[in-house]
Amino acid sequence: MQHLKEGGSPRPSQKQKLWTANYILVCLSSTVATTAFAAFIPTLPIYIERYSNIPGIAGLPLAVLTAGAVVLRPLAGRALDTCNRKTVLLAGLALFLLPAILFIGMLPAVVLICLRLIQGIGWGIGNTALSTVAADVTPPERMGEGLGYFTITMTATMAYAPAVSFFVLDRYNFPILFTLLAVFILAAMALAARINYPSPVAATDGTRQKPVFLERAAFKPALIMLLFTSHNAAVASFIALHAAQRGVADSWIVFTATALAIIAVRPMTGKIVDKQDRRSIDLLVLLASITVIGSNLILAKTASPVHLAAGGILSGIGQGIMMPVMLALSIRHVAPEKRGAANATYWTAYDLGVALASAIWGLLGASLGYELMYTLAVLPIAATLPIYFLWK
Repeated sequence: MQHLKEGGSPRPSQKQKLWTANYILVCLSSTVATTAFAAFIPTLPIYIERYSNIPGIAGLPLAVLTAGAVVLRPLAGRALDTCNRKTVLLAGLALFLLPAILFIGMLPAVVLICLRLIQGIGWGIGNTALSTVAADVTPPERMGEGLGYFTITMTATMAYAPAVSFFVLDRYNFPILFTLLAVFILAAMALAARINYPSPVAATDGTRQKPVFLERAAFKPALIMLLFTSHNAAVASFIALHAAQRGVADSWIVFTATALAIIAVRPMTGKIVDKQDRRSIDLLVLLASITVIGSNLILAKTASPVHLAAGGILSGIGQGIMMPVMLALSIRHVAPEKRGAANATYWTAYDLGVALASAIWGLLGASLGYELMYTLAVLPIAATLPIYFLWK
């Protein structure tokens, strides 16, 4: 399938501008929305523990949100390919906002968990829409670079949003925190409303297209990401417990090191992908898998903050490479009218990988210990290599 370029075909020597007003607006909207998303993750379990008498449900806010996002992403992709993308994006962010406003009233824990399902639906729609619009406003020949910078907006928030949320909780209270996060989501909506959305692209052959919810061309990179995000789940969910058991404090070092490494390697990765040199992309995928395997093995033997920093740096290099490469491969050879479905395929796999791995690693960590769990976590990462190199 030929890639359809929007706005005509530029001369080969002409390099189209990346940092347009539309591109900046979609990056800012994503940054603000993801800040709210990342701030909810570590604070809602505290809310549940503090205001609920039901043991063992602190992890449900994230699990329920993930379930809502996974179910709605394919439908969101279809809507993005058939409806006005601005409407879909704003509707998703509105659904993400509504529960945040209701949280200000200090709801019972069970009600809050139920509302997280609505938030998950909103996040599944809004996040998929933001990624699709980012691809729309990025010049085709700079897709890897553009999506590399765009995904940095998601990564950087994971470095500072939890710290900001804890700062607010330490000095104020949950209603103030929820109010602040609602304002952030409103700001994301205001920024999204100012984007000049490209006109929908119809099929060029005049035929009626079959409904597409998941894009087949994106299955291979999506499966790779499903396996690769098992590492993200292992680090995000269990490194604090593992480090504490081994007498190592300051587990935040992992997250900061990871975020800084991702920010360092992602722009370079995007530029390499845009050259469309197969050998270079193959080497990037190989490097990403090797560094993440190394990260797991170092974290398994954690005995000092140095191990946390080294594991975090290797993790960040791997994530910083693999995520934009697979996202670019998911949509590079997909027509513009199927980008919504391609993005939905990628992000559905991403969510499923995190959710399934969190459950599996949790069981293995509890029964076998976290050191062995981190060692076993290299297996799905290693499995990405034969899938990438042998699946034609």
